[in-house]
Amino acid sequence: MTDTNLNNDQVKLVEYSIVSIERDRERKLYETEKIVVDNMTGEAFATWVIAEFVQEQPHRVTHQEKKYLRVYYNVLDSWARESLHFESKQLDALEGIRRAIVQCCADPRFVARLTGRAEERPPAAPPRPAPPPAVAAAAPALPPAVPAPPAALPAPSAPPVPLTAEERRTLAALRQLGGEAASGQIQKQSGLPIEAVRRSLRALQERGLVQRRGQGLATRYRAVGT
Repeated sequence: MTDTNLNNDQVKLVEYSIVSIERDRERKLYETEKIVVDNMTGEAFATWVIAEFVQEQPHRVTHQEKKYLRVYYNVLDSWARESLHFESKQLDALEGIRRAIVQCCADPRFVARLTGRAEERPPAAPPRPAPPPAVAAAAPALPPAVPAPPAALPAPSAPPVPLTAEERRTLAALRQLGGEAASGQIQKQSGLPIEAVRRSLRALQERGLVQRRGQGLATRYRAVGT
């Protein structure tokens, strides 16, 4: 039996086909499988995959034919989503390491122990010349010069968190495509699920490694430096 239920929060493997029902030009245009993790209706899924197909392969259909596109799909299997608890514990551990480094390196004595050098102190003030005998008796005694304390070293920035395997594959695929491409093209080049590609693109944008331009079907991603 065909399973078309996408209204749940499970990880779903969906097989689907895009067909055109235009009179006298009925044909199957595209067929593939996709991982779906969102809770959505069948209509929302059909709109999503048609928009993605038209964006990635605009030469396959004319503007007139777009209104005749239909989607057949079947949920092959589904699984419960894995918990993020383990990933959260890793992030907490990395944050603890970052705080410890910042606290330690803010102390110049810690830096001196690492470099094997003593703390640099300003040179002592030169001795004041002795006044003439006639003035020496009347001049008040001056307090000894006190050297200024050493300036604290600025706290170093936190070490960058390394890219995940998905982020590395997504960035490599984008560069292989000439440095600029749509998300669907990156998904095909990398072999990753589309949701993993989108998640990686958001993370790469936050790191400043990828820039996004355009909206909707015209959205493109560009690798910084290409």
